[in-house]
Amino acid sequence: MRVLMRVSDHLALSRVLSRDATIAWKYEM
Repeated sequence: MRVLMRVSDHLALSRVLSRDATIAWKYEM
């Protein structure tokens, strides 16, 4: 159960990071 929460947290974090990176890339263009 704890492992699942850690995995979901990691997925959410990577999703936020990728979204921020995409936004930053769009502003750079």
